[in-house]
Amino acid sequence: MTPPNPPPPGEAAATGWPETARLVLYTDLDGTLLDEASYSFDAARPALDRVRRRRAVLVLCTSKTRAEVEAIQQQLELYQPFIVENGGAAYLPAGDPNLLWWDGAPCTNWLKVSLGMPYRRLVRRLRKIRRLTDLTLTGFHEMPPESIAEACGLSLPEARRAKQREFDEPFTVDPDTPAARRAVTEEAGRMDLKVSAGGRFLHLSGGSDKGRAVAMLDHLLQRRLGPILTIGLGDSPNDLPMLQAVQRPVIVQRPDGGYHPGLTSQLPEARRAPGIGPAGWNRAVLDLLDEFDHHARK
Repeated sequence: MTPPNPPPPGEAAATGWPETARLVLYTDLDGTLLDEASYSFDAARPALDRVRRRRAVLVLCTSKTRAEVEAIQQQLELYQPFIVENGGAAYLPAGDPNLLWWDGAPCTNWLKVSLGMPYRRLVRRLRKIRRLTDLTLTGFHEMPPESIAEACGLSLPEARRAKQREFDEPFTVDPDTPAARRAVTEEAGRMDLKVSAGGRFLHLSGGSDKGRAVAMLDHLLQRRLGPILTIGLGDSPNDLPMLQAVQRPVIVQRPDGGYHPGLTSQLPEARRAPGIGPAGWNRAVLDLLDEFDHHARK
């Protein structure tokens, strides 16, 4: 089945609070639900507890790999659908009879729906872009776990999980200038690939993004739950498709206290979380839940 396309920017956000709906929260991880330096979600615990109490669906939507997200799901005590590698795949709980109609592949405790270009093909194309641009591009596939751990502030086991990639190749460019990024992006575009900026790396992907994966999951969740109200939270340009696809987009403050201009310029009506990382996530989610509950009591 071909996943539906996300709505145009602003279209979903223009709708009012529905009379009856199940809340679905799509959230980025690094710099949003997780602190960018410590990877802690402690500051978001009050909102997470309230999300759990009201039985809202919390979908982690990230550039991280399945191995990384499974570990984070355990920490959060979640067993919910999740989206990995910038929309490269979605993982759905296995054994749910509501999912039997969906075209996916069993994968441990999950049903895997692949949306992106296979990793080996991406790596070959990154090498070709390097030759064509004559720039120094260094992909995750060339970085030992020790280098990834140092660059990202991860433990070695966490860095090894980060290397288990299937659909998205993080990379660096040297020199990292606007002109260099533009040259890489243009060359990737000629190959029908996308370059997006995350918190620490550029990401090369093909045929997928977070918005397309969100639209696919929306279709599934509506079939399973009935009417839904979708909220999205992110802080980086690679979150833009996700934020465009939800009804209530929220831009989270970055460590410098500002909001990424690549998001604010494209989503001028989006809510701006009053805080950095998980602290801003917590406040924004609590405020939205208050508004939803107030509307429901009317």
